[in-house]
Amino acid sequence: MNRTWRMWVETTGDWLRARGVVVDIRSRSGKVVLSRPISNEEVHDYYVGHWLGRDEHGDREKTSKMDKGRMLHLMELHEQWCLDKGVPIVIPNDSEFMQLRQRQVA
Repeated sequence: MNRTWRMWVETTGDWLRARGVVVDIRSRSGKVVLSRPISNEEVHDYYVGHWLGRDEHGDREKTSKMDKGRMLHLMELHEQWCLDKGVPIVIPNDSEFMQLRQRQVA
């Protein structure tokens, strides 16, 4: 599932960058000194934290350590957001995500 998730992160990152989403780099005084396009790793970090929350230290869960049910939940939340926003993600028919989803329906 991690492979499909990373593919979605790349697609989401491309979609965000095409719409001008940037990360601001600030000086110690808080003034923006540089803006750069958001990276795929930042997209991954943001959406995992956004969909599943963060702990008291601001850390998010690691997708590589998630159980399959938690990962499926994360991906279903992101899939719905992508559908709502028109982000064109792909769900491979032979993916673990699709297999788990089909087992839920059966």
